[in-house]
Amino acid sequence: MKLQTRLLLATGAILAVLTTANLWTSYRAFDVLVDEEMAKEARNIRAMLMATRRIYHKQFLDSGLQVTDKTVGFLPAHALARISQDFPNWATSGLSFNNVSDRPRNPANRADADELQAMAWFRANPQAKERIGEIKGADGKPYYHYATPMWIEEYCLKCHGQRDAAPASIQQLYAESFDYSVGDLRGVMSIKIPMADLRDRVWSMWRGDVITHLTGYSLLFLALAWLLRRAVTRRLSRLESTARQLTAGDYRQRTEQGGSDEIGTLATALNQMADAVERRNTDLRRFAEITAHHLQEPARRMASYAERLGTQLAGKLDDPEARLSLDFIGQQARYQQNMLRDVERYLAADQPHGELALSDAHQTATTLLVRAQDRISAAGAEITVGEMPPAWIDAPRLSDLLEIVLDNALQHGGAESRRRRDGTPESNAAAPDGEAAPLHITLDGERVGSLVRYRVSDNGPGIEEQYRERIFRAFERLESGGHHNGTGIGLAIVRRIAESCGGRAWVEETPGGGCSVRFEIPTKETP
Repeated sequence: MKLQTRLLLATGAILAVLTTANLWTSYRAFDVLVDEEMAKEARNIRAMLMATRRIYHKQFLDSGLQVTDKTVGFLPAHALARISQDFPNWATSGLSFNNVSDRPRNPANRADADELQAMAWFRANPQAKERIGEIKGADGKPYYHYATPMWIEEYCLKCHGQRDAAPASIQQLYAESFDYSVGDLRGVMSIKIPMADLRDRVWSMWRGDVITHLTGYSLLFLALAWLLRRAVTRRLSRLESTARQLTAGDYRQRTEQGGSDEIGTLATALNQMADAVERRNTDLRRFAEITAHHLQEPARRMASYAERLGTQLAGKLDDPEARLSLDFIGQQARYQQNMLRDVERYLAADQPHGELALSDAHQTATTLLVRAQDRISAAGAEITVGEMPPAWIDAPRLSDLLEIVLDNALQHGGAESRRRRDGTPESNAAAPDGEAAPLHITLDGERVGSLVRYRVSDNGPGIEEQYRERIFRAFERLESGGHHNGTGIGLAIVRRIAESCGGRAWVEETPGGGCSVRFEIPTKETP
């Protein structure tokens, strides 16, 4: 998983947790606010009702009016029940209120189950000033129930004390609600506020808050993602691209040194390292080229001298041993020339020999076969070229790759090499007449993810598994008896080129015998 993806996932997870916590806190705040607002509203209503009840109750007592069927309606206990019944005609909120009791003189003031429960609670908690809770009304809807106790005071005893001491009219009208003492619970002021509409308004407000927060956090996430890409990942991608190109051997590459932060410091350090590597590589390359050149000259002269000497002594040199020695000198001189040439190629293998581009492997292979036609005919080989997808590499090195691997197949898969390592004859696939089948070589490739995997396979004697890694080492050969048909550097060059491009090279056994040299090259420029 890429760094940007991990950082964005981590940031998204953090923002998700923050959003959830914020929305939960917001919901709880709205919930508490609703409770506080309903309690405040209920307290205001209760204050108004109690003030009205107390004033009118005292006024009625002070007026000296006798309680009759016509005057009883002036008593607050009776009047409040009638006002509560008439209130819905003036308001549509669903609010209801009343002073209720478990021993009412007015049937309209009888406490229901919830109010009786409140009275029982106040008797158990006489110090409590109010009781708040949620109840379900007769209509099945939720209500906010606010109740406060009404305790018997001294002036209440005039009508609710001993019956014999009550006014005659009270004694005549009522048969109950007597024998109270100061401090007894007479009833409760009950206020019921519908919760459904208020909850709906709160939910609507909370949903708006949710949308606001989600929009804000989403914009914050997008801003962070943009900032992360601009300030971190894009710059790291440039560093990675430069590092990969340096790894591929393009030591001229440098990265942009933007900013004075840690990434800018890293870019500066990478460029300084690239400068040092380029200087060392240039020095080493110059030394290797000069050394190879100076060693090439003696080898060239030795080969030329041996050839000239052989020409001059032609027909005059009777000693076969001397002739053999002279041929050996020329052979070894030419071998040294080839060796030095391949050393130069090996040293330059990790450097592009032209512009890096998407090179046409099929066309390169076709051109190579035309150029190698004489050697192919001499080996009696049949060549098949299959699909060869293009790869991101300079054309000269792609040609070197295919040429070396093809030359390896022609050299080690031909009739002269169809021997065991101990020198006993060994053929590849047997022909019907008992003789070895002609050498068949196949060049093809396939895309594997972001790489192209090329294959050059033959039906030769193959390579035993324990030697398949050894052949990629410089100067390693599997021939015995001192036969040097190559320099032993070819496949080392193949691996060096492949690895410098970000790929690899290896050998596999082909079905039915023979071997398959494979190497991978990226299909496009590595980001």
